[in-house]
Amino acid sequence: MKAINPDAVEALLKQNPNWFNRCYLNTHTKCDVIVNNMAETFNGFIINARSKHIIHMLEDIRIQVMSRLVTKRTEMAARDVIICPKIQEKLEFSKAASYRCEVYPSSYQVFQVRDFDDVSVDLEKRSCTCRKWDLRGYPCKHVCAVAGFLHKNVEDYVDVCYHKDTYMKAYEFSIPPLPSERYWTKINQPMDPPPIKSAPGRPKKNRKRDPHEDPKRPGKLTKHGVITKCSNCGARGHNKRKCTEKGKTTEGGSAPKRQKKSTKKATKQSTQEATQQSTHEVTQQSILEATQQSTQEATQKSTQKGTKSSQKGINRSS
Repeated sequence: MKAINPDAVEALLKQNPNWFNRCYLNTHTKCDVIVNNMAETFNGFIINARSKHIIHMLEDIRIQVMSRLVTKRTEMAARDVIICPKIQEKLEFSKAASYRCEVYPSSYQVFQVRDFDDVSVDLEKRSCTCRKWDLRGYPCKHVCAVAGFLHKNVEDYVDVCYHKDTYMKAYEFSIPPLPSERYWTKINQPMDPPPIKSAPGRPKKNRKRDPHEDPKRPGKLTKHGVITKCSNCGARGHNKRKCTEKGKTTEGGSAPKRQKKSTKKATKQSTQEATQQSTHEVTQQSILEATQQSTQEATQKSTQKGTKSSQKGINRSS
């Protein structure tokens, strides 16, 4: 990478690896997310309130969050589960992948698990060599294999933060309602809010896109910075449309791919010509056969007529 672009290597080394590298993440948070999808989700959640004045925007956000707390608490209270549903789905996926693993006990708490690679699972420290259990908080496929080996429930090794009781405690608080301004207590204070200044133009609602993001495909980056390779001559820095070696052979002496296309076209054209010629010959032969057949039929008819007339003449003379 340094040989291709040394500036990119220097820019990468200046960044803090704790922000984007999972091997440096803190295992206490039980979260392995290194992208800002949660911020994008909240941005879409308040998309209608963002275009309003700041006071009305905050009021709409408060009402949305207040209603969401009650909705989430009601939905979870109606479920008869121990683990949160989405974590349970991910746990079932890990269970399905654990059947390929082989477990070798080292002690009552430490095990060696073999899949594609050998890893170590410590049940007492709640740790696995792959670090997925450490980071996410719910067992990976190696821990699921150990739990099956010990004939225990995998749900017993899920972190407490994913239990239903913890979820209900997180949503037990509520935001109190706020009456409108007409019900507020009136006070005599010479304090006015700052004047509202409307910015020119239509207010922006869409998110700020990446400079190299493709506008036709949202969320997809363009090929900015990618070094293209010519499929005609094999050189870098241009494509086959701008290639100056069109129609020439490569250094190895072999014909380029474009020559193959022309050969295919020539083969297809010669095949069509051969087909047309054979069709023309068949047509001429069928015409000759039809002409001969009609000539024979006419000769037979004339012979029959002459025979009938001679018989009539013999009958009259007799």
